[in-house]
Amino acid sequence: MIFDDDWLVGTTQLFTCPIMLLSLTFQILMLSLRNNIVELLSKLVIKRYSNLLDWYADVEERLSFEEYEDPNQTFSI
Repeated sequence: MIFDDDWLVGTTQLFTCPIMLLSLTFQILMLSLRNNIVELLSKLVIKRYSNLLDWYADVEERLSFEEYEDPNQTFSI
């Protein structure tokens, strides 16, 4: 939404206002913390599913990298 301006007022305000930069940094850090806590708890609490979680993460990572190689390819897992 901030990039939807002809004179880029929103972008200028984002990079010049310390409160907006701090709130954006806070949100990124909180989401990262949440993801790390969820991954840690899923590996500690449910040990039998921890290998499955790693397998899904590996598949997602491979698919995200392969997505840019050929736009006409299809995936079957």
